[in-house]
Amino acid sequence: MSQYREFIGQVVRALPDKDDVTGVMQRWINNPSKLRDALRETLLGPLSGIFQLTIDYNRTIEELLQAGRYDWPNKNITEEHFPRLCISGKEERKYKLFHFSREISSDDAVREMSKAGFDPAGPHEMLVFGEEFPEIQRKFFIVGLGNPIWRSSNGIWYVVVLYSSGPNRNARNAFLHAWDSDWDSRSHFLARHR
Repeated sequence: MSQYREFIGQVVRALPDKDDVTGVMQRWINNPSKLRDALRETLLGPLSGIFQLTIDYNRTIEELLQAGRYDWPNKNITEEHFPRLCISGKEERKYKLFHFSREISSDDAVREMSKAGFDPAGPHEMLVFGEEFPEIQRKFFIVGLGNPIWRSSNGIWYVVVLYSSGPNRNARNAFLHAWDSDWDSRSHFLARHR
């Protein structure tokens, strides 16, 4: 308990001029969940919380790959194989990385995310996430199980995954992985809040 008191004391001493923060403090008093989210992000970093992404459907898959500066983009991640679900416009949504800490099938991962009020991210969303948060894929294997998914000529359904490789995990990759797979316990799944 003394550690909490010391922490709260440090927070109060670190607050800027009262006039500058009065409005913010009142909004947090009125909406404690906002305060909780701000503290969680500050103390634990963005991986503990929600990511805000703006998906610009005016950009093609090829443009997203270029903007994301991937070292090894898969040649089959194309607009032809992963057409835009929206023809144009922008959409701002909240996203979360799910980690199940166990081997899991694609169907079970989608089911678990759905129970929490989330839908799996699709290819455009995955590539925007990689562009906005390039360091996260150096830490985790990130899977996007959302539509559209691509069916290759051999009949296998593929989804976009982001990961890193190389001696220091410094090469960022945008790759394809079969939907009908069991994902290992290190996999993280990007999902969009409904």
